[in-house]
Amino acid sequence: MSTTNPAYGAAPALAAHSKDASTPGPTPASGAGNVHSNEHRAGLLDGISASAHQGIDHAKAAARQAAADAGSALRTEAGLAAEQAGKLLQSRPGMVFAITGMIALVLGFALGRRA
Repeated sequence: MSTTNPAYGAAPALAAHSKDASTPGPTPASGAGNVHSNEHRAGLLDGISASAHQGIDHAKAAARQAAADAGSALRTEAGLAAEQAGKLLQSRPGMVFAITGMIALVLGFALGRRA
C-alpha cells in the first residue's frame, strides 16, 4: 500500500460518503424537485381532509337526530304521565291529597332535622 497512490486511503471513501462531494441542488432520489409528487401528496391530503369533514358532518347529523328523538320521547312520556296523574286525581281525589300530605310531612321532617 503506497501513500502516494490516491486509490488507497480514506480520501475515496470520504468523498463517496460526504455531503460535500454530492451534487448540489435537488436530486431525483430526494424527490424535492418532483412537482408531480408534491401535487399528488397535496391531493391525497385534500382527499383525507374532505373525508374527515364528511365523517364529522355525519356524526353531527346523527347526534342532532338522536337528541331530537330523545326530546320527542321525553315529551311523549311527560304528556302520558300528566294525563295519568289527571285521571288519578279525577277518579280518587282523596287518595291523591293523602299521598301529597304524606310527601309534604316526610319532606318537612327531613328538612327540619337539617337545620
